[in-house]
Amino acid sequence: MLIRKFEGDYYENGVALGKDLRQSGYSPPVLTEDRLKLADQCEKAVKQYTPNLIDELNGIIEGGNYDDTHLRAFSLALTKYPQLGCSIFAISKRFTKNARTIFCRNYDWDKWVAEFSVLWKSYPEEALASISGTDLFVGRYGGLNESGLAIAVTAIRGYTEDAAGVALHYVVRWILDTCRNVSEATSFLRRVPHFRGNNYLLADSTDAITYVEATPKRVMVVDKTEAGFAVVTNHFRSQETMIYENKELRSITSVPRLNLIKNWFNSQSNTEISKSHVQEVLSDKLESKIGVCQDNSYFLSDQEVPYGTIWSWTAYPGDRYIELTHKTYNGKKFEKYDF
Repeated sequence: MLIRKFEGDYYENGVALGKDLRQSGYSPPVLTEDRLKLADQCEKAVKQYTPNLIDELNGIIEGGNYDDTHLRAFSLALTKYPQLGCSIFAISKRFTKNARTIFCRNYDWDKWVAEFSVLWKSYPEEALASISGTDLFVGRYGGLNESGLAIAVTAIRGYTEDAAGVALHYVVRWILDTCRNVSEATSFLRRVPHFRGNNYLLADSTDAITYVEATPKRVMVVDKTEAGFAVVTNHFRSQETMIYENKELRSITSVPRLNLIKNWFNSQSNTEISKSHVQEVLSDKLESKIGVCQDNSYFLSDQEVPYGTIWSWTAYPGDRYIELTHKTYNGKKFEKYDF
């Protein structure tokens, strides 16, 4: 996993990143005409709701001397989701050994993307510092910022109707850069036009815990602060959003992973949960029925592309570090990364 630092101006950072992408030989995927048209519509929303990120994208295109048609479109409108995973959960300080909120995240995808995964330490001008991971060049999939806000996102493969809006990785990046707590983040998630169906889990240093089920048609905010525990995988659970999901396309491990984490938490009711406990859940393989680390030799044995957990991290919202492993399925230990 590469480690990169972003400091200062968004456009200038984009120029530097574009040069690196060009030098590495990166070429964006070629998209269909309808995807290019959708990206044009998405750009209008991104300019309105996350304007600095358009500046960074423009910098990448110029710095790498790219014909911006497909690079811009891929960043803004992506491609369809493959079979996928991701498990995220948060635990209130009421249940933890040191009375600190714990935030936990597995990122699961095609294993070849591990080569391009980046841990970003970001210090943008007039915005919040953060640490976060991604395999895309502008957005993020989750992270922790200096104000003590933690966020992670999971994809809903069964949501198939993309719309002109702001994609998940731009949403997460903007929240890390600008939102100081769960309340500010959920306010943004309520008003931003969403590009696709996704789940967002949020926790902050005040012990607030919330998840948001977001679609272009409906956004549901589920406050779990009082319950003290929330878990999210790759399907919707609210009646208001479930109607937009094609269950036949749902990740086949989504419900098993959700249930495993819920059952594990319920079994810990008389104990004090520590980071080592949650890291075991993240790193033990799913086939063991004691963890949610995925490997396509189990449920996904029919997949042509090797698939599984790419990285995992845990954090105490309010600290300036995360503990991360980017070879979870090989049993590597979690290591500390500060920002």
